[in-house]
Amino acid sequence: MNKFDIQEHAEEMEQTEPITDDPTTRKDIIPIEKKCFLCGQYTVKFFEKDLIEKLKTREKPIQTICPDLSKEDREFLITGMCDKCQKEMF
Repeated sequence: MNKFDIQEHAEEMEQTEPITDDPTTRKDIIPIEKKCFLCGQYTVKFFEKDLIEKLKTREKPIQTICPDLSKEDREFLITGMCDKCQKEMF
């Protein structure tokens, strides 16, 4: 499934309850889209804008900058590897 399939699927889905904490409506959250180098799948994850700014300088290891992120999210930010490929590899 590529990013266009996801969009088409989202349009087909019927929303029954409003999303209360939709990351796309928050100004302090930004989407990061990356293509997995193993499977070619596009993945979009949402992160705090401040965190991404801190990572741009890379003055410290990612584990130090964002210890609360899951190891899957950290790997995604570093390499773009999707969760499925990470599970298969690690």
